[in-house]
Amino acid sequence: MAEEIKNKLIQLFLFIAFSVNPLIAQPDNRFDPFDWEMYSQPGRINSISEDNTYFYFGTENAGILRFNKFSEQFDIPITRAQGLIQSQSNMFTLMNTQEFCGLLGISL
Repeated sequence: MAEEIKNKLIQLFLFIAFSVNPLIAQPDNRFDPFDWEMYSQPGRINSISEDNTYFYFGTENAGILRFNKFSEQFDIPITRAQGLIQSQSNMFTLMNTQEFCGLLGISL
């Protein structure tokens, strides 16, 4: 009897732990990732990539700078304000664009 109660409590704990955590980790949909903009000195440019619309410059200190080919102007950079996770060295060693998918792959 005590073993059954113990198993039920463990099951209840695991259910609560695994069902509540994904709800807390969801992004806040009230805000667009580009509502906030962060600018800093870029430092060195470590990598350059290109897709149909942008040139991407992976920098040492300022995240990823985007240069629009058509307007010939820099667009809002991709930084920690947009959810970019940077390593302690803040250096992007490789960027790759998927032309048909519209994805930018980033390696730290």
